[in-house]
Amino acid sequence: MAEKIKGIGGWLILPTLGFFLAGLIYLYDLFSYLPYLSDGTSMFIFLLTAGGLFLVVYSLILEFQHKKEFPKWAIFTLWFQFAEIILIAFMTLEYSYVFGVLLGAVIWTAYFQKSERVKNTFTK
Repeated sequence: MAEKIKGIGGWLILPTLGFFLAGLIYLYDLFSYLPYLSDGTSMFIFLLTAGGLFLVVYSLILEFQHKKEFPKWAIFTLWFQFAEIILIAFMTLEYSYVFGVLLGAVIWTAYFQKSERVKNTFTK
C-alpha cells in the first residue's frame, strides 16, 4: 500500500515561499507609502497593501497549523493579489506584472484544488 503524501513539502514549498516573499514586499510597500498618505491614490494603495499583508499572514498561519481552510484562503489571497495588481495597474499605468500574477493565480489555484498533498495535509 502506498504511503500518503502529506506535509509542507514538494511543490507546496513554492507557494509557501511566495507568500513569505509577498509578506516582505507588502511590509516594504507599507513603509514606502507612509510619507504619502495625504494623497488619495497613495492612501488607497496603502489600504490594498495592508489588506494583502493581512491575507498573506493569515494564510501562512492557517498553513502551518494544517487547517483545512488553508487552501480556500490561499486561493482567495492569490486572486486578491491579482485584483490588487489590476487596480494598481489602472492607477499607475504600469501593466508589467499583470500577466505573471494572473498566471501564478491560475497555476496555484489548480494545484490547491487537485493536489493529493494538499488534501492529505490540511485536515484539522
